[in-house]
Amino acid sequence: MKPARSPVWPLFGMVFLVAMGSLGCETAAYLSQAGLGQIDILRRARSVESVVADSTTKTRTRELLRRIADIKAFGVENGLVATSNYEAYADLERTSAVWVVNACEPLRFVEKTWSFPIVGSVPYLGWFDRAKADRMGEKFRSEGWDADVRGAAAYSTLGWFSDPVLSTMLSEGPGALGDLADTILHESTHATVYVDGQSTFNESIATFVGSGLAVRFVDSRFGPTSPESVAYRKSELEQAERTGRLRQAYDALAEVYASSSTIDEKLAAKAKILRELGEKLHARRPLNNATLAQARTYGAGASDVQALFDACGQSYQNLLAAAKTARPEDFPMGQAVDLNEVSRRLMRACVGQAAQAP
Repeated sequence: MKPARSPVWPLFGMVFLVAMGSLGCETAAYLSQAGLGQIDILRRARSVESVVADSTTKTRTRELLRRIADIKAFGVENGLVATSNYEAYADLERTSAVWVVNACEPLRFVEKTWSFPIVGSVPYLGWFDRAKADRMGEKFRSEGWDADVRGAAAYSTLGWFSDPVLSTMLSEGPGALGDLADTILHESTHATVYVDGQSTFNESIATFVGSGLAVRFVDSRFGPTSPESVAYRKSELEQAERTGRLRQAYDALAEVYASSSTIDEKLAAKAKILRELGEKLHARRPLNNATLAQARTYGAGASDVQALFDACGQSYQNLLAAAKTARPEDFPMGQAVDLNEVSRRLMRACVGQAAQAP
């Protein structure tokens, strides 16, 4: 199974704020667990070289880790910044790196957001302890929010730490290399392009670059008809189908919420749409507005990023160069979901790049 898409971790600069007494007790407690969780991961990390050389390392793990340097170099060749990330490996001995909690109003797609230094506004919180994540989800539900708790295989610290490869990033089956490349390239995109407070933009760019470059990487090393490439492409198609169904449900519910129907009628329509969606997706957890809102964060800008990619001559280098020119002031106030306007501006940056090319 493809590892769950990964968040940016809002951890940076927070020790200073806690020391200055500018955070409340609840926020300080959250950041404390974040810091301790990060320390635990760094404590577990061993150099990739030593893990590969260790005779007790599983063959599958060794083979995947041997590809890390190649994946990173491929990313740099295509416009990603070179970093010291993924030079170590950490076995977390659990199924997820973090558990992500988000909340949304029950009859509107208005998400609860949090603001942090460096990363700005984000529509989720990440916990290293599943029980604590579940308790926060229950707390939001008791306050009247729709809440969702999901596991994530990895996260980016935007260069504040040297992110290791995590055991949760290694999936099963022949598509594992594509999944690993996707995750590394996705998180490396966050280290290359990041606009404070604009999660849809950041995740849309990272998702597009990660999956697109992963396909090219596996094809270039094994060929498009290889088991590795076929399995990874299949997982991408399944992910696209799932995302499409989530988007359809989001749009259908948005129409219901905007209608003149009574609250009871809206709730009944919502329950029907979500029940049918859960059956189609064979969902393992209850689906609600929070689930759909997060799915939209990762997929809402796909068509706009594709249009930008086409305007950039289908060059990832040009796409990333153009994306790096985006600034917070280019977006409307708050978390922007519609990326059409900023995409058009970035297209002009691509045209400018083409005009300056020799």
